[in-house]
Amino acid sequence: MPSFKTHAIIGAIAGLGTYIAYKSVQRDEDDSEPFDWLTAACCAGIGVAIASLPDVLEPATSPNHRGFFHSIFVLFLIGLCLTGISAKCAIRLLLYVSGAAYLSHLLADFRTTKCLPWI
Repeated sequence: MPSFKTHAIIGAIAGLGTYIAYKSVQRDEDDSEPFDWLTAACCAGIGVAIASLPDVLEPATSPNHRGFFHSIFVLFLIGLCLTGISAKCAIRLLLYVSGAAYLSHLLADFRTTKCLPWI
């Protein structure tokens, strides 16, 4: 079972990676778009917080703690929501980072022997 530290590291990487990918797409459209280190750090921090959320909602007291918020159904819902985002730039980035970080937690738990419940 991955620990808080593992989920935090993976969440930070997911948040930062999402920001880099987002900026890459923006720079393809407009070369004058600068890379903002403060925003990158904030995305990594948001990634840490959101990647920890499933275990806050369903505390990891045992390997059998995984319920709805750790389910494959939630994994599917997040993926579905991320494909339909059409919000303003800052909100869109926040939603992408949050979705990627939450998904990082579920994917890390998916690799364990207990896996994830369906619902």
